[in-house]
Amino acid sequence: MNMNKTKADYKRIIETRHNLNQPHAPSLLKYHNITRGLQADDFERMIGLAFGIAQINPNQYAMAQKMNDERRHEDIRSFLNDQLRIDDWVKREQLRKNGYTRSDYFKLGGTNAYTKLNGATLAKTISDVRNPPDVEQERKNLDYTLRACEYLKRIEQIGKVRDKLEPRLQQINTEFNTGEWSYMAWNSIGITNEQSQNISYLFNLHRVHVSLMNPLQIAHYPTLKHLRDGREVVTKLGKYLTSFKDFIGITETEIKDAVEKYNAIVASRTGWEVKYIESTDADGFVRIYSNCLAGSCMKGMDAVRVYAHDKSVIRLAYIQSLAGEILARCIVREDFKQYVRVYPDANGSTEGKYLQQYLKANGYTHGNLDGCLLQMIEHDDEDDIFVAPYIDAGLDGNGSEGSAQSGELVDIDNRTYIEINTHGELSLTMTNGWTDDVRDEDESECDDCGDMENNDDMSYTTHGDYVCRHCCENNYTYAWINNDTQDYVHNDHVIWANDDAYHEDCDLSAHDIYYCEESSEYYHIDDLVMTLRGFINHDFATSIDHADTDGNEYAHTDDVHELSDGTTCHTDDAKDLQAEIDREKSEDEIEIIEYPDALKETPSRPNDTSGDGYIFGDDLTPEQKQHNHNLLDQTEKDELQNENN
Repeated sequence: MNMNKTKADYKRIIETRHNLNQPHAPSLLKYHNITRGLQADDFERMIGLAFGIAQINPNQYAMAQKMNDERRHEDIRSFLNDQLRIDDWVKREQLRKNGYTRSDYFKLGGTNAYTKLNGATLAKTISDVRNPPDVEQERKNLDYTLRACEYLKRIEQIGKVRDKLEPRLQQINTEFNTGEWSYMAWNSIGITNEQSQNISYLFNLHRVHVSLMNPLQIAHYPTLKHLRDGREVVTKLGKYLTSFKDFIGITETEIKDAVEKYNAIVASRTGWEVKYIESTDADGFVRIYSNCLAGSCMKGMDAVRVYAHDKSVIRLAYIQSLAGEILARCIVREDFKQYVRVYPDANGSTEGKYLQQYLKANGYTHGNLDGCLLQMIEHDDEDDIFVAPYIDAGLDGNGSEGSAQSGELVDIDNRTYIEINTHGELSLTMTNGWTDDVRDEDESECDDCGDMENNDDMSYTTHGDYVCRHCCENNYTYAWINNDTQDYVHNDHVIWANDDAYHEDCDLSAHDIYYCEESSEYYHIDDLVMTLRGFINHDFATSIDHADTDGNEYAHTDDVHELSDGTTCHTDDAKDLQAEIDREKSEDEIEIIEYPDALKETPSRPNDTSGDGYIFGDDLTPEQKQHNHNLLDQTEKDELQNENN
């Protein structure tokens, strides 16, 4: 038989069967390394062992050759299988040390066996989370979030599967690839690599990006339903990090630092700079009010110069762009470190929201101008009428009872000023730049208060009313009237949820706002949990160890019951759970009787008797059972006596 031909043929068979030439196979020894030890002397030795030293005939030689081929084939097959197993194990160990997951191993290329295992895992994962319960409180369930992340991460690796199961993902990827959406630069705001890896894992579901409405906030999809519906939830960066701080591994201090750094980055990228007009710069007040792009009743009016004087504690904060445009403004008082109102409205503009958040980040709180002084300038022709800007109500506080929008004359250091307060005789809510009416030809009657006001200071509301600036500021709120539109809504028809306002007829669920069954107030879904009583605020709920009958993991604090093993549950489930605990405890306490060794020998025949007189069998008479019982008692006494001796 031609040995060279046999080797060549067999080499081709091995390489074909074991895919040695395929690029995805692990690195193995070459064929000549496998067969190097199988030389001709092996064949000669096999013949000697099989047929002895005597001369063999051609048939015997052929049989020996066949046996040798089979042995070599088996040796090589075993060797290759061992190499596959070792290679697979080494690769998985190395990836595990480097922090890679099983899906990473699949991506980098593993054995065919591993590919099959990964496919089975993928199928199970898809089956587990592809159609989760359509319940809003699932967004608060970290286990659900992580399962959804793993599901999306796996199908992302297979484009056809992804496009079939979750076509929305391709649209989202397009938004990022075209630059319409901006990724969050986590490392640039102090997030560590380990924290960034955990956030990246959450990104599989959340797809966090910079909000298009407000660059100081982020937008994300908290659940698969939100992702499939294309319904983003806009939230503060700090609130998002706090919601998943345990999984991310980040502290409250680190969250605060990250938010501050992010705000600074946003300002530098937009080219916006927050500046201040000092309390003595009257011309500066007039310039900012005149040039600010945000409209107001005081725009272009000289009356605002009375804010500035030697006794003033009032400054004017404003945003200036790289082009020199004044984008937003806000009156602040330095004695109490408070801001009054931001123009444009922070609820309806990115610029206003940015200035408001900037002031808050720098220690300012919402307040009013109660107790502040205005420069006193009399009207040339009218008595008891003075120059005065429209004073925003701000927030009640500083000891005031109501809106600080009136004033009275006070003398300080031989000079007369107008002190802003809540009880003065001078009106500081006029939009004509004076403390009283000065008739103007271009005026209309306010539908709300009946006063005559300049048409430039009148506004239409969502109700169709034509109202003056004073009424608009004090009786109306800039609120959401539908999913994407805001307008002025009368306060009688406004619903508040956290710091945001909504028209009572607005679809609140579109904004993730729901009614709390306990407090009778509205909250964002992030501040609610589902219980048997319905949605309630976190402050009224407690996490329970045993989910209730509806699968809720929270219960009203008054409905929580502590079981004997220290775990908690809903009071409605307490009786059944306690009974189950007691039953398990009683089963654990069942005494196991250990029979003497002499009684453990089973006789060969039914109802037979052991050497010690113990009767075995399934159909014992009452007398035989009593005999066995007495024998057990006597045996235990004898063993006790032996121990005493």
